[in-house]
Amino acid sequence: RLHAGIEHHHAGQLAEAEQLYRSVSRADPNDADALNLLGILEYQHGQNLEALERLSKAIQVSPQTAIFHNNLGLVLVALGRHAEAAQRFEQAGRLDARLRDAFHNLGIARQELGQVEQAIAAYLKALSLAEEPATLSSLGEVYGQGDRREEAIRCFERALQLQPDHADAMLRLAGALLETGRAAEAKTWCRQALMGQPTVEVCVNLAHILLQRFEFTEAEQLARRALKLQPDDSRAFNNLGNALVA
Repeated sequence: RLHAGIEHHHAGQLAEAEQLYRSVSRADPNDADALNLLGILEYQHGQNLEALERLSKAIQVSPQTAIFHNNLGLVLVALGRHAEAAQRFEQAGRLDARLRDAFHNLGIARQELGQVEQAIAAYLKALSLAEEPATLSSLGEVYGQGDRREEAIRCFERALQLQPDHADAMLRLAGALLETGRAAEAKTWCRQALMGQPTVEVCVNLAHILLQRFEFTEAEQLARRALKLQPDDSRAFNNLGNALVA
């Protein structure tokens, strides 16, 4: 039943998966795998307090299972409890030094805590296990926060070599290029991101670049486009105001 539930889960059939997981858990309340999987489902549904209780119990039953600690860390991040989350990710890494996700997630938690060097170390450890675009993009963001912009640019460029449609890396690369005075290149990457993923963030950033290049008409259009997507975005209002008074 647990295996069938996992298949439903992977297929996105969450209600069916939950029914099977609960069936296993009723038969054996101390089945750690069922507790873990139910906790993941609750996390996916935004039921973070329930997931916290469920995953904590899974760890009580099986404290040496690294992925349980990693999953509990994700719930703690969702609850804004980043210091506790970092402890869980560290424990997951101690239990399984090959668990790449634990080190990537540790980097996120450390970054949220403002612990730049620790975040960099965690991301580098994750990259030593597997070179993933999301981790490269996150590492680049941390480098940028520490004014190491050329290293940040190299991370974003490598992420885009591995995944050319990675919109987040495009946007972050554009920001780093803009900060180093390379506005024309930043504009090119923002346009590419806009084609693939026309989000508020992309519209706002491209409008900002266009304002700096005195391209006010298009900046106004992008500001209005951002406001259609998110009517209360203060950055878009600011861009629109600057475009209109120029």
